[in-house]
Amino acid sequence: MRKSLQIQLPPMEVASADHRRTARSAAADQLDQSMADLRQAMTDTGWTVDAVAAELSRVLDRTIDRGYCWRLVNNEKPWRQEYTTALPDDLEGRWYAIGAERLGHIVVKPLVGIDAERALIAGFFGVLGRRIA
Repeated sequence: MRKSLQIQLPPMEVASADHRRTARSAAADQLDQSMADLRQAMTDTGWTVDAVAAELSRVLDRTIDRGYCWRLVNNEKPWRQEYTTALPDDLEGRWYAIGAERLGHIVVKPLVGIDAERALIAGFFGVLGRRIA
């Protein structure tokens, strides 16, 4: 005769439908904001949907038409990592900068050449001027 063994397990926590919907909504909201950031970056850098479609087509070596590109940047089609890597550097950089600024980071474009020298001298004399006064 076999004896049965019963073990009391704690109840399993199952995510409620409301919790799943909230998590999904938060992720969808974040994606919507990211695509809004991309559209703002396009405006800031002067890239049009037509120009972005042409650049994606050139880099990815396949046709991305204007309509499909519009649906991508308006979050009606899924955005893939390959699209990000195919973006022009100035557009991609501005897109990331907008996202970083939205999250509270200070974004400063590196200076080179005479602009860097001017900023260094202005900063040096600004600090030195405060010490003298």
